[in-house]
Amino acid sequence: MFVKPKEMCKLIKNAYKTGGLVVMRNMGYYIISPKSLFWELQVVEDELHNKIKSCIVELAGELPEEGTGFEIASDRAINRDVDMEEPYVAHPTNVRAEFVVTKLTIEEGYGFHRVIRNKKTGELTVVSELIQSVIDKTIDKSEDPVEGPYISEYHSQRIMWSNVTGAFNIMLSSYQEDSDMAAVLGVLNKTGVIL
Repeated sequence: MFVKPKEMCKLIKNAYKTGGLVVMRNMGYYIISPKSLFWELQVVEDELHNKIKSCIVELAGELPEEGTGFEIASDRAINRDVDMEEPYVAHPTNVRAEFVVTKLTIEEGYGFHRVIRNKKTGELTVVSELIQSVIDKTIDKSEDPVEGPYISEYHSQRIMWSNVTGAFNIMLSSYQEDSDMAAVLGVLNKTGVIL
């Protein structure tokens, strides 16, 4: 799997403490996300790293059975009444836009945002710096290469990474039209700077 287990566990524990974590097991996949759906991990059940499974068990006391799911949070009891989601197949056959991750970060709001550039149009946008801490592009030879970042036709407002074992996606960062973030991106886009 192409996510770093230690960093993924940080996201899982943060979701548990700040609104809730949803964990499902459906059609041979684990689907893990915060209740806010800010990010989502879908992975073939046999490929989910044991450290990530242990992290979930530490918080919930169990892993969901096939066809079930639950929501857990630090301030309330386990909720087993969750709407089941079907896993999607998110491979570059349905790519709408591919991006290059630049070295430029901008600090605003909740932290740092990574500037990414559309390979085709050159337009710049940002995603949370969380992507740099979670995605592991150093995979061994037995694994499929990681595709991404890209936007698929299936999730038009999410930046995705995927391979045959699963997919990780994160919402595009939002910012106000009159914010410092918009101003910086506006200047960079107008000047045509190649990052």
